[in-house]
Amino acid sequence: MITVQVSNLDVKLSGLEAAAKDLTPAWLQTVSYTEGVTQDLFRRLAHGGTYRGVRWKWFAPQYTRKTDGVTVPAEGGVPKLRGRGLVKGKMRPSGKRVTRNSNLMQDTGAMRGQSSHNWDYKPHRLTGTVKLPYAAKQHSMRPFWFWEHPKDTTYIRQAIGDHIVGRKRDVVAPRGSLLAALRSSR
Repeated sequence: MITVQVSNLDVKLSGLEAAAKDLTPAWLQTVSYTEGVTQDLFRRLAHGGTYRGVRWKWFAPQYTRKTDGVTVPAEGGVPKLRGRGLVKGKMRPSGKRVTRNSNLMQDTGAMRGQSSHNWDYKPHRLTGTVKLPYAAKQHSMRPFWFWEHPKDTTYIRQAIGDHIVGRKRDVVAPRGSLLAALRSSR
């Protein structure tokens, strides 16, 4: 004879159901992970290149002179045709000039800052936005916000699964991240 204790099973299933109704803890893990990946992307691609399948091109040249065919790079540094000195770097929207040490998409720091701090939590949905008028155009040229990478989707699925079955996961919160702020306020 086999006896099944249904009341114990009901309690465990109701716990899973309750966990699945509010995924906020899984979203906090996802946000922490995404912030870390995004900040790492900005750091590694500051001077152009490829990382995680994402390619950022360096600043486009300013122009090509018709007189001698010299292409003037964005950071300048080419001798002027008339007068003394070198051609200055291209003017950025902030009023600063591009130099050899300039970082892509970090003229004022707004894009990098906003790419990891505008999150809207709902029990079954996590939405991240960048509230800058030029963000969509920049993202089309140099992607910085993505969920499609296989490593990212695997992590998000694992975070949701761990939350539902009740496994605790130690999440390292990047300094200055939303998760670090929430943990310090407890």
